[in-house]
Amino acid sequence: MRERFGDIDKFLQAPDWWPSSIDTAEKFLKNLDGIEVKEIGRSAGGRPIVAAIWGEKEPIETTSISLHSSLASGVGNPDPTNIFPESFYGKRRRKQVMIFQGDIHGAEIEGTVAALNFLNVLVQGKDLRGKRWEKLKNEASNMRIIVIPFANPDGRARIPTMHLSGATDELGQAVTMGLWKDGTIIKYPDHKNVYPMPIDKVLMLGGYFNDNGFNLQYDFCLPHRQPETEALCQFYLDERPDVVIVGHSDAGSLVDAPDPFLQVPFRYMQSRIGGVIRERILREGYPITRSSWIDLPSLGSPHFNQATSIYHCSGALPLLVEFPNGHPNNPVNLEQILDIGLLIFEELCFFGNRDGFRPLNIWK
Repeated sequence: MRERFGDIDKFLQAPDWWPSSIDTAEKFLKNLDGIEVKEIGRSAGGRPIVAAIWGEKEPIETTSISLHSSLASGVGNPDPTNIFPESFYGKRRRKQVMIFQGDIHGAEIEGTVAALNFLNVLVQGKDLRGKRWEKLKNEASNMRIIVIPFANPDGRARIPTMHLSGATDELGQAVTMGLWKDGTIIKYPDHKNVYPMPIDKVLMLGGYFNDNGFNLQYDFCLPHRQPETEALCQFYLDERPDVVIVGHSDAGSLVDAPDPFLQVPFRYMQSRIGGVIRERILREGYPITRSSWIDLPSLGSPHFNQATSIYHCSGALPLLVEFPNGHPNNPVNLEQILDIGLLIFEELCFFGNRDGFRPLNIWK
């Protein structure tokens, strides 16, 4: 790697407040009082998938484990609130449930780092640098917060980098996607034409994939799903969360475009939340990449992804968020990346407490 990509040592280490490896995250969570750490499944490689939980679970009474069966019970019913059928969602609960799902692509760890710092804010009122976030703590205290740091622990364990801030695009793609047997970089997005990744034809498998070579973002529609997908689906169904933030990383495009395979009210909420988060980050003076409707891939080639499946499984509002990773197109440093991540969580909590990830007139 050094012969080809130069000095990579700076990407193999990070400050103590940047717990981006499985080991550093595990050590942090073990020593954080008030957080329940629960194993929710195992990866293809046998690694534990854990959820770190803050706040008690409120029991809900339901009669259906299928959102779409419950939705079908309202055929011909003009009631607009029928998109939240009680047989699936249950009755009102006191606190909204926010889940962060991180690192489904093993090199995309910026959201995970921010989410772990968010847990520290919940417990101690400050992030791991010692910076206080009183507003974030106060807003989040009205919710049940769950963090799944590594949805793809195989991919995270496979790569040694702690971050990619300041890395060349070539190094970033090699770490993220890997190398073919002839040494050429497996390029994004062309690699999506090969599914699953043929491990026997790969010199180095990137963090994008689990140990079976699957990109878990597109696993849910297959006849035999990967163990990570099964575990996540079951956990989301058990929790019936109000919102799930699906953490990815790029140069910093933030909340993804409205999902073409959701009901219109959910797409409306995605658009609203995306707008307020983007404007908040800009007002705070942080650089982010430009967002234009002409660049939205879902407009030209709509596809059903893992974030979409979370809604169809659990009824949650899914928000795919691309946290900034210090890409050459937007070379933010680790301090800025963490600040942006915590501001995203603060704005989400603020929005949820006032507008609700589901309509508050239904739940309050």
